[in-house]
Amino acid sequence: MARLTVLATETDAGKTFLVAALLRELRGRGCVVRPYKPFASGPLWEGDDTSLLRAACGEQLTEAQVTPWRFERPVAPAFLLRDRGIRLTASDLLTPAAALERGADLLITETAGGLLSPLTERWSSLDAADLLGGPLLLVVRNRLGAISAAENALRLLDLPRRRLVAVVLSDGAELTTEEDALLLDENEAWLRRANPALRWFRLRRGGAPDEALLDLLWRRPAGR
Repeated sequence: MARLTVLATETDAGKTFLVAALLRELRGRGCVVRPYKPFASGPLWEGDDTSLLRAACGEQLTEAQVTPWRFERPVAPAFLLRDRGIRLTASDLLTPAAALERGADLLITETAGGLLSPLTERWSSLDAADLLGGPLLLVVRNRLGAISAAENALRLLDLPRRRLVAVVLSDGAELTTEEDALLLDENEAWLRRANPALRWFRLRRGGAPDEALLDLLWRRPAGR
């Protein structure tokens, strides 16, 4: 596996937290893994998404290498590209990815927003994933409404035409009571029963990715 694209059911589903955790854990296994987040919108600050990914990969990558199109206004990138009269081609998306991929065991691309969030006037996040090629990882925000969000996303993915490596239920920061914890457990159990052919993982608040998920993404070659 040379490329993996991470999609989500919605904005703030936990993509960046997951990708940063994968970068750190895979590096610990000896994997040369790099992040690619082609579009980012929102204020620049020390702990923004691109900064977190750059720090987690352990290499001296520039902000422009990781995120070629960066905007401070927190709206869909398509709006900002349109306002600036920028029309991107497939090459604009693929060339930076290919540069990062050279010398790496794995390139993890993080899309923006949900599956149908508009990155450009022509491409949604799902369209960008198709352009990049390779398998997909879906992140679902584990909260009230997660079951519907997950099922809608799985229908949009049109499986098995696209290869889905796994689905990660990401527990958010809003987990505060025992009733909340019960809901999140029930969401997981329901989705596993409803989609037994898929690989399901849970990323608990403050936790690390499951070892089995890391095994799916990269195994150390013999003798390395």
